[in-house]
Amino acid sequence: MSLLKFIKLQIKKILLYFYPDNGKRYVVRTGIAKGFYRVGGFDYLKWFYKESKEVKFLKALKLKNKVVYDVGANAGMFSLFLASSVKSSGKVYSFEPNPICYDLLKKNIDLNSFSNVKTYNFAIGAKNYTDKLLFDPAWTGTGTLNSNIQDNMKNIEEVKVNVVSMDNFIPEMKIPVPDFVKIDVEGLEYDVLSGMKDTLKNIKPKLFIEIHGLTYYDKEKNIINIVSLLEKFKYKILHVESGELINKNNAISAKIGHIYCT
Repeated sequence: MSLLKFIKLQIKKILLYFYPDNGKRYVVRTGIAKGFYRVGGFDYLKWFYKESKEVKFLKALKLKNKVVYDVGANAGMFSLFLASSVKSSGKVYSFEPNPICYDLLKKNIDLNSFSNVKTYNFAIGAKNYTDKLLFDPAWTGTGTLNSNIQDNMKNIEEVKVNVVSMDNFIPEMKIPVPDFVKIDVEGLEYDVLSGMKDTLKNIKPKLFIEIHGLTYYDKEKNIINIVSLLEKFKYKILHVESGELINKNNAISAKIGHIYCT
């Protein structure tokens, strides 16, 4: 676990002690879902988060009428933003394997009366299989299928989840292909992309990807693999935090943060 995630975890434990989550509805005061209703989390504390470059970047995108996939939807904050951004003529498909997060995802979508969101309680990966998801019950959003990260987790719970590849899922379920895909999967980014090669080749959706890894070295390997794969499909890759264009020669400079791929 990174130092930043460790600090956030300790802060969350303190907040849970003084401000227990009572499951009541409140209005999000900051971040990507500002102004929406939600249950769970601490978005009622305005000082707890600052608007990041990631959020500012996403808010500037033009997503009206688009088909959007939210891969790793967690409790649905990005799904709420995306559902609002695509408008009633667009569609959001949200994927979340953790049953605790998935329950919150559905509740938060219902609280905001969005009818243009479809949710799925499984993970997206390189192929179809069943695996174990490990997560810290105090920080459920960091649940992972990455075995390297799992080996270094403490205070964990485990749940079996189904994993499917996007290239298999789209024709099987007969859902529209994506115009935009947001990926936040705690170390499984390359697997998700590997399972959507046909989609990358034939549809070329825009991608917004958060880079993960247990250590800086793991993150470097991850971003190098991701960039190498995406360059095969002629993607242009932007590091959101620095504004730098990324290729195989400078890939490691994007090991922390997010990339936007077109």
